[in-house]
Amino acid sequence: MTRIPSPLHPPVSADRQSIPRLLTELVAEQDTRFDSMDTNGVSVPMPRCAFADDCAFFTADVGYSPELNRSMKIRFCLTDNTGCARLAAIELVGRESVPDDLLPTEEQRLAALK
Repeated sequence: MTRIPSPLHPPVSADRQSIPRLLTELVAEQDTRFDSMDTNGVSVPMPRCAFADDCAFFTADVGYSPELNRSMKIRFCLTDNTGCARLAAIELVGRESVPDDLLPTEEQRLAALK
């Protein structure tokens, strides 16, 4: 069995053309505990964030270890993104005004964006 190398190990920056490939590889590698069951009992991946293709966090390495970076992208971009500060910032100030360096875990910075 051939394992697809992780797109995040070693760290790389993603260009727009490689984002669909990154999404496919991350979803293929994600832990099944993030899956949901359809009406036939088949495990299906949970939906990804609608903004992942243009998200500065998703499309670039952010200085974490590859493992933490991958884990955060699975958590905030490919599964339940309700706790993502970047998504909250989009709703608060609009997509164009979200700072590139805002991390999904930085809810405390949202007040300064208003």
